[in-house]
Amino acid sequence: MCRYLFVMILFSLSAVEAQAQGDDLSVIQSEKKLIESEVLDESVELWISKPQDYGTSTESYPVLYLLDGDTHFFHATSSIRTLAGSGLIPNLIVVAILNRDRGRDFTPNSQGNESNMEIANEGGADTFLRFLTEELVPEIDNNYRTNSYKLLAGHSLGGLFTLYTLMSAPDAFNAYLAISPSLQWSDQLLVDQASDFFHSVSELENDLYLAVANEGGDMLSGAMKISGILREKTPEKLRWKFDH
Repeated sequence: MCRYLFVMILFSLSAVEAQAQGDDLSVIQSEKKLIESEVLDESVELWISKPQDYGTSTESYPVLYLLDGDTHFFHATSSIRTLAGSGLIPNLIVVAILNRDRGRDFTPNSQGNESNMEIANEGGADTFLRFLTEELVPEIDNNYRTNSYKLLAGHSLGGLFTLYTLMSAPDAFNAYLAISPSLQWSDQLLVDQASDFFHSVSELENDLYLAVANEGGDMLSGAMKISGILREKTPEKLRWKFDH
């Protein structure tokens, strides 16, 4: 199917005011789901939003997997419905993941680098990635009308994990949205790894949207370094954009 490049639209726009407050998912025709993860050895809560015409159509939809789901679910779904209703992006299913331990789930192995962030239980990114690819995505594909196009979106530490996933398992998702990623983590270790990765890979059939707002510091310098790496050598077929 056609690849959609609407990543720069989705989060570069100011968030639409949420149509619901608290956890009243019924207001926006969404549902809660609890799945038991053998990989994580814990239950994981999901908030799932389907397109408004889901019940009356036979269409299959792309899926946005949204990290830190309880924080970003309402403004993301409101923005998506507004943009889709205007014909600017396709309708899509949103799967918001409520992480019990985001520091554990979103940080890779620091490889001995001194951590400059206070994270009590870091280094579980590979395990969480296994949960996504081996358990969550198949669960969603088996129970909802999905097509083959998948997006992963994360903010802060979730943005760090999003970039890590692109570099570790690019085929896991088609598009990656890294919003204000915590690239200061472990003395910009992921930035160094990005240089090696993007210079060594010849082709990436993915979309990448990278954005930093007013955070500054090592987060901004890390994102600008990655942008410079991609300007110097963009793998074939990779479509990317950096917004500051």
